[in-house]
Amino acid sequence: MALQRRLQVPRKPRGEGVLAKLSDDHKAELRQWLLSENLTYAEARSRLEERFQIKPSLPAIAYFFHRFCVPKEKPAPYVQKMIIEIRIVAPENFEVAQAPGGAIPS
Repeated sequence: MALQRRLQVPRKPRGEGVLAKLSDDHKAELRQWLLSENLTYAEARSRLEERFQIKPSLPAIAYFFHRFCVPKEKPAPYVQKMIIEIRIVAPENFEVAQAPGGAIPS
């Protein structure tokens, strides 16, 4: 039996899940539990059930953690400089590529 290759289709952002409906204060409290108190997802789910009477799935809590608790990395300064330099140089290259008759001036 041949192995079938599965396409990796990007997932659509989740809709209004249980955690998305939490108030901003409750979301901040959940972030504190996960980051400061270092609760496991299972412990956080138990506490959510006790405090807010909701019981989200463990993957929903993991999604919340990666979406709202993990800091977004900024590009290193040298990468930002490269991006700026590319933006400055790119228009000149574009003009050469659009030369009349396709001739590239020397």
